[in-house]
Amino acid sequence: MAKPPFIRRVRIRGFKSIAFCDVTLEPLTVLVGRNASGKSNFLSAIAFVRDLFSNNLSEAVSRAGGWHSMKCRTDEGHEVGIELEIDSARASNGEFLSLTYALNLKEGPSETVYISRETLKTQSNSVFFRSGSFDPATQRVEYVWGFDHPSIPCNNVPDPHPNHAWLDALASDLFRNLADGIKAITQHNFEPRAVREFHPRNGSDYLNARGSNLASVTESTEMSDRWAIGRANRYLESITQRVRYGGVVDHGGHRFLTFRVDQGSSANSSVEFYAASMSDGTLRAFASLIAVFQSVPPRGSPSLVGIEEPESSLHPAALRALVAAFDEATLRTQVILTSHSPDLLDAAEITPANVRVVDMIDGCTVITPVDSASIGIVKDELNSLGGLERGRQLEPDFEDVERQKRLATAGRGAS
Repeated sequence: MAKPPFIRRVRIRGFKSIAFCDVTLEPLTVLVGRNASGKSNFLSAIAFVRDLFSNNLSEAVSRAGGWHSMKCRTDEGHEVGIELEIDSARASNGEFLSLTYALNLKEGPSETVYISRETLKTQSNSVFFRSGSFDPATQRVEYVWGFDHPSIPCNNVPDPHPNHAWLDALASDLFRNLADGIKAITQHNFEPRAVREFHPRNGSDYLNARGSNLASVTESTEMSDRWAIGRANRYLESITQRVRYGGVVDHGGHRFLTFRVDQGSSANSSVEFYAASMSDGTLRAFASLIAVFQSVPPRGSPSLVGIEEPESSLHPAALRALVAAFDEATLRTQVILTSHSPDLLDAAEITPANVRVVDMIDGCTVITPVDSASIGIVKDELNSLGGLERGRQLEPDFEDVERQKRLATAGRGAS
């Protein structure tokens, strides 16, 4: 059984091409859609919250391309809102505690951005909220706020700061676990050229977006969890049929990935190559495997791993082993993939429940489950998910599109 997903639901308002969406997630979720439909923007919204917690709002906005780049141009509102429903802690009875964290942003003077609202709720009550606006008279963001937690007196609560997540400043195991989980989100769009570059060892970081620290992360994971590297290596052999991970070597303080390539049937017929000599497909596949199996001391495994188009540069037959690896990795982390590959959808591990269809309608991204007609076709074995995608018949669930429109109009969710 897969580990319960860290993020169960995401609501986004006014972020890039997403005017509004309300999307549930599985331990393994595949966002399927054509190029420029907005799949990457969904992952970018989640990564934005990660960057806010790992750095600050100014840095997160900069990484997202700046306020005017991240603000949805078709949305009539003046805010960006992101809401995450998260399973982050266990209650006293051992069950996971569901928390809803919401964040809203507004533009201040001189193209600055500030946090206009931040809330945290459990299933039964509101833990805290802050709501603020820029006051031209004081040239400050003035907040009203409320706080209700049995272990933290209100006079010990720090004042909220417009450039920092308030949640990250609160001293409690519940808040710390939640903040650490958000910081442990990773997002990747691997570039083989970056993987081939040589970088100094840095054992405290997760695999970065481009994969340039792959050697360091592989080495750290191998030292802390040899089983994980063993599984990644087995899957790499299944994908390539003749390539396996050879180890990490050091030259002048820089880390180099090596691979063993079988040249024949005898046990001693393999030849060692550096990553610089390996194909794009092999490097992207290995980076994807390390992304989902990585374990970096002292942080452990990521809470969520997002990978864009893992099928790139891979033979269609190799995708089945890669998807099997992603499915196994949900024992330790949540996985979100973006794809437009019918072959990936034809993997045995992918069912309609794992798929979210992404499309551009009237200039805005919509994200929905697979529509009921397509679910029936797959269930009756009249066609497969991949076959529907090949025939361009995998469409959004328009009933869910209407549901999300009503939710957006009502002003609920990330508003």
